[in-house]
Amino acid sequence: MNKPLIKLNHLIHSLSVGIDLVSSGILRHHKNVALIALKIGNVIGLDKKELEVLFIASMLHDIGVVSQKERKLIEVYDSPRNYIHACEGYRILKSIPTFNDVAKVIRHHHDKWIGDNRIGTKEYEIPLASQIIFLADRVDILSKQKKYTHEATSIVIERIKESSGTLFNSELVDIFLDLAKSKSFWLDLKENFSDELLKELTPEIYTYSLDVVIDLCYAMAYVIDRKSPFTSKHSQRVATVARELSRLMGFSPSEQRQIFLAGLLHDIGKLAIPEEIINKPGALTKTEIDIIMSHTYYTYHILKHLKDFPGIEKWAAFHHEKLNGKGYPFGIDYHDMSVGARIMAVSDIFTALTEDRPYRKGMDESNVRKIMNQMASGGEIDQDITSLLLDNYNNFHHIVMSIEEFFSSIENRKNGRSSTIVELDSWEKLKLNFQ
Repeated sequence: MNKPLIKLNHLIHSLSVGIDLVSSGILRHHKNVALIALKIGNVIGLDKKELEVLFIASMLHDIGVVSQKERKLIEVYDSPRNYIHACEGYRILKSIPTFNDVAKVIRHHHDKWIGDNRIGTKEYEIPLASQIIFLADRVDILSKQKKYTHEATSIVIERIKESSGTLFNSELVDIFLDLAKSKSFWLDLKENFSDELLKELTPEIYTYSLDVVIDLCYAMAYVIDRKSPFTSKHSQRVATVARELSRLMGFSPSEQRQIFLAGLLHDIGKLAIPEEIINKPGALTKTEIDIIMSHTYYTYHILKHLKDFPGIEKWAAFHHEKLNGKGYPFGIDYHDMSVGARIMAVSDIFTALTEDRPYRKGMDESNVRKIMNQMASGGEIDQDITSLLLDNYNNFHHIVMSIEEFFSSIENRKNGRSSTIVELDSWEKLKLNFQ
């Protein structure tokens, strides 16, 4: 029996939106960079494989940025600190075999053409895709929050011209200048048609291996959990507890893997929350509570387009909903909470109670049992799922405490895995359209 094909485009798109959340809300930076980069790549005549790498690297190029403070620093046009997040992005993605080429591109995506780079590269030693992304990235940074009038775009064009042969490859600058003559080039970046345009330019990327998806979600979970030193393994822990609960409840292996993915990404919306709120040691104000409660709303909308995993957005985003309808962000009740969403809610609460937090140490077993039983009897969380977890308390506590650091867990799962992106012929693509 053939393995089902998984289309990676939707997942990469969703993760890029999550990375953009670090910029104090949902922006379109990564999509704009990908749009510009692919236009340049098509003019050059890059082949399908090169366009795939260019697309993925464009959409994930700032995966090494975690704090809003760091984001503001790299938005400075020629910041000397840009190499830091580029190297961190490389470190994250190089652990995943399928994304080694992407990792290398991200490592060099702020290398200056003239040289004087920390890594020692210059001119044609810099990967072509990195050169393209650097140019596209700076164009979008210069264009940020500007209206695309002739005066505004002229300022951007002149700044890029000034950097030709120093920051950027002059041949790529010439291609950009030719593209920039068209008003539609600028409108494509600003108007609501950018998703449609990006879809037209983007190569379709498929894999038969769920390992590719899991590893990429592991990487994103690591980025999410870096927001706080107190939650460095939280997403992995929630995912593992949820998977074990689903196994005990008779979920199929496929469903267990999907709930694991939901657990890894359940807090992706927290990338929009300022670090000073997440790490605040004292009580939050009402305004701060409203801000932090918004993270599940963002999670829902980021993940709802993952067509290969229908319903995963509800499993992931409903972990703060309550069966009595008093949860957030949607205020749904038991009628709309699937078993998967109920598992995630119980898993998140158990993990949060047993972990150290800025304002307290992890709780002991008696307090965990007391709080979770009170929540179950009060109609907040599912009684049967809570009892199942507490009946196996030692097993689940061991799971939470034994989760490895991200890079160790990736390394331990590498050997013997099939993690490849597949090439489809035209007949296979045609069959996909009718499935």
